[in-house]
Amino acid sequence: MRRRVGTGGCVGTEVGCVGVKVRCVVVGCMGQRTPTQQHFPVSSENISTLLLLARHTRPVLPGRVYLPLVKPIFSPRSLADSIRRCKLENKDDLECQGWYWGPLTREEAVEILQNYDHGHFLVRDSTSEHEYTLVVRKGNAIRSVRIMKWDGKFGILSSHCNFPSVTSLVNHLLKHPESYKIQFPDLDFHHPVLKPRNERDNLPELMLQVVLKGKELLLKRNDYTNHLQKVKMVAMEIQCSQTTITSLQVVHEMFEEQLRIQTESRRNIMFEDQTTVSSLAMNMAQLHSRLQLIETKLKAEKKHLVDLQAEHHYQMEITEFLNPKLSKLEIEQKQLCRQALEMGILKEYLDLLLMEEECSDTGHFSHSFWLISCNRPKAEELLMDRIPGTFLIRPRESGFALSVVCADGEGTKICHCCICCTQEDRYGFVPEFCLFDSLEELVIKHKTISLRFYNPTLDVCLTYPINYRENDQ
Repeated sequence: MRRRVGTGGCVGTEVGCVGVKVRCVVVGCMGQRTPTQQHFPVSSENISTLLLLARHTRPVLPGRVYLPLVKPIFSPRSLADSIRRCKLENKDDLECQGWYWGPLTREEAVEILQNYDHGHFLVRDSTSEHEYTLVVRKGNAIRSVRIMKWDGKFGILSSHCNFPSVTSLVNHLLKHPESYKIQFPDLDFHHPVLKPRNERDNLPELMLQVVLKGKELLLKRNDYTNHLQKVKMVAMEIQCSQTTITSLQVVHEMFEEQLRIQTESRRNIMFEDQTTVSSLAMNMAQLHSRLQLIETKLKAEKKHLVDLQAEHHYQMEITEFLNPKLSKLEIEQKQLCRQALEMGILKEYLDLLLMEEECSDTGHFSHSFWLISCNRPKAEELLMDRIPGTFLIRPRESGFALSVVCADGEGTKICHCCICCTQEDRYGFVPEFCLFDSLEELVIKHKTISLRFYNPTLDVCLTYPINYRENDQ
C-alpha cells in the first residue's frame, strides 16, 4: 500500500492487488474530499466481494473515514469460475444428504411435514436459483427459514455465515442447538425428514413401488370412504331416532293428560250410572295399555339411539385413525411419482397407470374372452377383418404372446408382441416394466394405456377382446 498526499493536505490511499486497484474517497476532518488516481465501475456479480473489501478497509490517519469505491480483488473470469465451482461442489454434496429434497414447492414441503412432530425439518431449493430454505415443524405450524449465503459461506443469520456448505450448516444445527436459540427461541432442528432414496437409481424397482403404493393407497382410500359413508348413514339414523323419540314423548304426554282428565271426571259421576262408569273404566284401561306400549317403544328407541351413537363414535374413531395414514400414503405416492418424472417417465403414462378402473367397464375382460390356445397363423386368421383394438393372448413355449389389430393407413394390420413374465409372476410388455400381478390386470390396464409407450409403432389399446362380440350377441 502506498500513501500519498492529496489536495488540501488530506491523505489518499491506493491499494495494489492482483489485477485490481481500489479507489477511496477520503473525508478529512474539515469536510474536504480527495479522490485517488483511479476509479472504474463495479459489476453486479461481484457485489459481495466489494462489500467484504469495504468492510475491512482501514483509514490511514486517525480522524479520517474512508468510503471505498472498489473493483473486485479477482478478475471477473476467475471469480465467476470460483462461484460456479462452489455451487457445483455444494450441489454434489447436497445430493448425498437424505434431508435434502431438491426442487420442492412450499406447499409440498408443508404437506410432507404435516405428518411429523415438532422439531422435524427438511431442506428444499428456494424459488431463487442456487438458494435453499429450511422448512421446520414448530408445534402445529410449519416455518420456513431462508439459508443465507455471504462470500461463499452459508448460515441462517446474515451475520453468521461461517459454514462452507449447507451440509456443514445442518450438521452444526443438529449438534449445537444453542447456536440458534437466541434468534429462534421457538424453533428446534432435531429430526431431519429423509427423502426416500431406495429406488431412485433403479427405475424398474421405482416403477414397481409406484404401482404397489398406488394399490395400497386405493385400498386405504376405499376403506376410508366406506367408513365415512357409514358415519354419514349412522348420523342420519341418529337424527331419525331422535325425531322418533321426540314424537313418542309427545304422544306419551298426550295420553297421560287424557288419563288424568278421565280420572278426575270419574270422581264426579253418580255411582248409580253404571253404564258411564263401565265406559270410563274401559277407556282408562285402553289408555293404560297404550301408555305401556308407548313406554316400551320409547325405552327400546332410546336404547337404539345409544347403540347408534356408540356406532357413530366408533366409525368416527376409525376415520380419524385412517385419515393421517391416508394422507401419509398420498404424500409417499406423490414423492415416488415425482422421482419417476425426474427420471424420465411420462406424466401421461403415470396418470393412466394409477387411474382406477371402474368395475362395470372390466366385466368383459375376463381371460375367457381373450385367452385363446392357438398359434400365430391361427391368431391372424381369427383377427382377420376385425376393427383396430381387437386382440387375443395366446400361450407359447415360454410364456404368452399378444396378437392385436392395429390401424394401418386406411386399412388394418395384425401385430404380435411377446409378454414378459418375471420369476415373481409379474407381467409386462418390456422386461423393465413387469408391473402387473396377472394377465387380467395387464389387459385391463392396457384398455386405456396405449402400447406406443413401449413401441412407437404400436399406437393401439387393448379395447376389444376377441370373444367379446360373440358373447355379447
